[in-house]
This record gives sequence, C-alpha cells and structure tokens, in this order.
Amino acid sequence: MLLRALQGHRRPLLLTGDLNMGPAPAARITRMRPLASARTFPANHPVEQIDHVLADGAITAQASYALQLPLSDHRALVVDVV
Repeated sequence: MLLRALQGHRRPLLLTGDLNMGPAPAARITRMRPLASARTFPANHPVEQIDHVLADGAITAQASYALQLPLSDHRALVVDVV
C-alpha cells in the first residue's frame, strides 16, 4: 500500500516520520534510501532508530543528527540536504 501511495509523485521525494521500524525494513519496504542514521527512541536514552528521513531522487544529505526536544518521546532527525 505504501509503495502504491508513493508512485506517480515527482522526484526528488522525501518521506519523513516515525515508521515504527528499523532502518533496514524502512529502506526495503519504501525502496528509498536513508539520509540519516541516528538513534531516536526513547528520547531520554535512545537505543533504536524508528524515525526516518528517506529519499528517492537527486537529493543527498550533507549532515544529519538526532535532536532531543522537550515535546516528544522521540528525538527529531535533522538533515541538511542538497
């Protein structure tokens, strides 16, 4: 269902958010490449990455990191893209 929802959209395309899965399944299921790799959950002591920034098309990341914010139980992924 997710792949069908992504079909037909112009590239480059970004998919971001809490996918409730690790990096390998997220990339395999979406067929998109990860732009960030950082532990995001739980926010106070992250042990796994379940939040993602994935790309399809001519877009790359210059830098990425996870940022703890006071409003979530996840850390936010911050990505500088070009």
